[in-house]
Amino acid sequence: MVRHYQWKTNRGNYSAAQVENALHAVRGGMSLKKAVTAFNIPRTTLRRRLVFGMGPQSLGRFRPVFSLEFECELLMHAVDMQQRFYGISLLEFRKLAYELANRNGLQHPFSSVTKIAGIDWARGFLSRYAELSLRKPEATSMSRLTGFNKVQVTRFFDLLKCEISKLKVTSKQVFNIDETGITTVQVPGRILARKGSKQVGRVVSAERGTTTTVVCAMSASGTYVPPMFLFKRKNMNNRLMNNCTPGAIGLPSPTGWIDTNLFVRYLQHFVDHVKPSESNPVLVLLDGHQSHKSIEAIQFARDNHMHLLTIPPHTSHKLQPLDLTFFGPLKTGYNREIDKWMLAHPGQRVTDYDLCEIFSGAYQKVATIDKATKGFRSSGIFPYNPDVFCDEDYAPATVTEQQEQQNHTSTVNADVSALPQHRKRTKQTKQPTTPVAHPFTVNADISPEPQRRKKKQRKQATTPVAQPECHTPRTHRPTRVSVVDISPLPRASCSGIRKRKAESSSVITSSPYKAFLESKKKKAVRGRGVGSKCAIDDSKKLKKKKTETKVRQERHSGQKKSRPKSTCRSKTVFPRSLESRMPLPRKPLWLQKKNQSGNMTLFIIINQ
Repeated sequence: MVRHYQWKTNRGNYSAAQVENALHAVRGGMSLKKAVTAFNIPRTTLRRRLVFGMGPQSLGRFRPVFSLEFECELLMHAVDMQQRFYGISLLEFRKLAYELANRNGLQHPFSSVTKIAGIDWARGFLSRYAELSLRKPEATSMSRLTGFNKVQVTRFFDLLKCEISKLKVTSKQVFNIDETGITTVQVPGRILARKGSKQVGRVVSAERGTTTTVVCAMSASGTYVPPMFLFKRKNMNNRLMNNCTPGAIGLPSPTGWIDTNLFVRYLQHFVDHVKPSESNPVLVLLDGHQSHKSIEAIQFARDNHMHLLTIPPHTSHKLQPLDLTFFGPLKTGYNREIDKWMLAHPGQRVTDYDLCEIFSGAYQKVATIDKATKGFRSSGIFPYNPDVFCDEDYAPATVTEQQEQQNHTSTVNADVSALPQHRKRTKQTKQPTTPVAHPFTVNADISPEPQRRKKKQRKQATTPVAQPECHTPRTHRPTRVSVVDISPLPRASCSGIRKRKAESSSVITSSPYKAFLESKKKKAVRGRGVGSKCAIDDSKKLKKKKTETKVRQERHSGQKKSRPKSTCRSKTVFPRSLESRMPLPRKPLWLQKKNQSGNMTLFIIINQ
């Protein structure tokens, strides 16, 4: 089949709307000749439509496999699967089309050996419906898929509304703090290369570089706080901050990531530049990482008039302004700056001492007012807009909402079964009561229902029964198989009881949350008291660690570990040396022996 067929005639170059308008004009009194010239439709075609009605669906001998209804169903199924983050590939779509045509008994030219629709049919389908296109999806974790749901987002916006109305903050007082990682090995961009080259490369510093954490903050009005760099090292060197962004600071971190103490240090850096006060409080939005939820950080924020609001877990790709509009362009600009540095310094590698200089060039280009305002506006934080997300954004979370619906129905049924007994009695009293049998009657059928059943049975016995003949056509009637019957939408099954307590958005600088953290800390300290199981385990671990360090020091100094002393009396223990491996010496030449009087007698044996 020709994939790119070009028509050689002008047959059928009119639309259905033109035909309808021409027919309406002719029926209204216009002559056939004028309608032909006015609407550019052949005379025979217009006359045939006036006499016989609708014409052929398509020209030529080829007919479409599916009707318009089936094709729309396939289109909507592909879109629904994509919105749930379970999109189907082109190969799976072709298999689905074959199954749909085969199970509905439609005539198709598809191969019965491979059981798959042709590639020409798939390309024709994509050309007919411009809503679909082949895209490379971005890997999204299951936590992000289920975390961004309507319940969590609604709770976050309710808390945000309360804080904005209570503090009466403006765009200058709403900030977002987040961390990102940069490395000395860049991701190369696209370059010009000769067509047909099998391998195209770009030089980088190393196979795998070291990661440095950068903490950034920006406001809804476009104000940026100078970043803080966390280098993976134990001691800080001032040469690491050469040619850095003005006002930026650098701190060492043994792991390269932020922890509780480093976050408190960043809050001090934040207060030095923003200068919040009682008349000018600050609302800070950040994620719910454990380093942000320490008592020290909360107390410091309360003392400096900072209100910390956390976003729901695994929703930073939708509710974090820095992730939405700033970190992406920043990483792209950073990779370009490294490419420029590598080109200007051929044969050299990018180290941690060159990182701040390269980063500052990208940071000053990307840190604009437009990106900050767009980030807060697209997340619906400022200006406050809780309706910024529609049902399509919550569609991936519907995969796991089945369990909640089942739990809801089970609780409703349990509540109905737990109703008071007097309500059940009222329902029973409404039923018709059986009449009392008369003592002189012999008929045993007292209730009216058995009498009705008997009358029906007598009528059925008198008339011939032809039920099988009536029901046989229904079984052989062809049923229409839909796309959902072949490829159902994904639904999560019951996975058991959740062991870990689910987290949600909260104002961590509030008094209830601070009291909760303090009580949690007291329980942890009480659980590690003297004589407790945790304290015993800790003492055992500490003792084991001391012995291991002692053995390591002895091995390093070249000495061997001595044998433990036993409680029973034993012979003299020789040191573990070369002499200890030799056999024991013979008896000495002189011996001491006590006589009967108790005096010592010396026997001298002289070898002759």
